[in-house]
Amino acid sequence: MFKAETPVYADVPPQSAEQGGVRLREDVLYANHKGQRKDRLKRGKQKLARNILGALPRFLKADESVLYIARMQSPASLADTMTFGVYLPAVTGAIVVFTNRRILQLRVGVFDAWKKSIWACEYSDLIEATTKGWLQKSLRLQFKDGSSSKYWSVRRADAKVLKGLLPKLLEANVGMAGPSGKMVPFCPECAAALTMGEYQCAGCGLIFKNETTAKWLAFIPGAAYFYCRRWGLGLLDLYAEGYLLLLGIVVISSLARSLSAKKQAIHTADLAAVMVPLLFLLILDITITIYHCRRFVRDYIPTGKKAPMQEAKTTATSSSW
Repeated sequence: MFKAETPVYADVPPQSAEQGGVRLREDVLYANHKGQRKDRLKRGKQKLARNILGALPRFLKADESVLYIARMQSPASLADTMTFGVYLPAVTGAIVVFTNRRILQLRVGVFDAWKKSIWACEYSDLIEATTKGWLQKSLRLQFKDGSSSKYWSVRRADAKVLKGLLPKLLEANVGMAGPSGKMVPFCPECAAALTMGEYQCAGCGLIFKNETTAKWLAFIPGAAYFYCRRWGLGLLDLYAEGYLLLLGIVVISSLARSLSAKKQAIHTADLAAVMVPLLFLLILDITITIYHCRRFVRDYIPTGKKAPMQEAKTTATSSSW
């Protein structure tokens, strides 16, 4: 394991300082890839750290120091890119913390406020960690369970630091068995590891939003997004589905009045020509909503409620749709 006070740069001695109950390695955090400390870098990292320092103490171990902090976008699939569009950066924002023992990912909003979702892995869970890219830098983590994650929109200065730092951290854990072999979610209150697909913390009983409820709310315009606390997407969905329903009613009413004036009956073909495109768009919208909200829920959104402790070990509502 990489010791908390191990030098990172050959000619720069370790320098630690405690802030908000978190031990920071200032010789790494406030320096560039050559180990040169810069006031501009320090101001930027201090501003970034303020958003998460209140949350970190409960997750860090006694011998754990924060080496580096970087703002980047968490992994996104092709389906995410196609369906979220310009909203994608607001969905994938994350502050990634590199300690001497682990990598922690804290989900943040547009203004870098923590959304009470945290994932972590130990360096012994990783096979490889590399930074790549020309126009846009990315960080790729290859896990021992065979999965991988690609963080994107990594700042060039951060990528240069991580390119030199990560190999040293992984090398210190060569031959060690990782506890999970992948990135694992943790409870934002008691810091206990969560089980994928179970939306209740076994440690403190904290209840999270669940997939089944989100799925059924997707059939109500905007409701599933509001349930997942995505207010902007909820308003857009409410407008889109409401517009489609209203358009269907208006078109059918107009068709009925037109044929009634001509004393003709509505034919199935006429009705199908109107309804099929509208139903297709409506079903497509609901399908995308279900996909989006499943993604949100799997990031673990706390409800603020807790189950009685005797029920804390029971499995919360979950599904595999």
